Amino acid sequence: MSSSVFAKRVKGASSAWFKKEFPDCLGFSWQEGFGSFSVSLSQLDRVRRYIQRQPEHHKTETYLEEYKKLLRNHQIEFNEGELLD
Repeated sequence: MSSSVFAKRVKGASSAWFKKEFPDCLGFSWQEGFGSFSVSLSQLDRVRRYIQRQPEHHKTETYLEEYKKLLRNHQIEFNEGELLD
């Protein structure tokens, strides 16, 4: 499954769940785009440790700071003003 199909399915299912669980909450919507990075099997344990330590990690670096760093490290051009539309 491509990352775009996966993102579409996750966004659709979670939107339906959110609207069912919180019917009085108006205006919920996902941002238009998404970002994804593949992970080499050889790095799987490292990624698992990172995920387990995310709460601690994000006390010193925000999600947005980390995302921009990933984009720069992978030489992906981006418009900072459009990252979290």
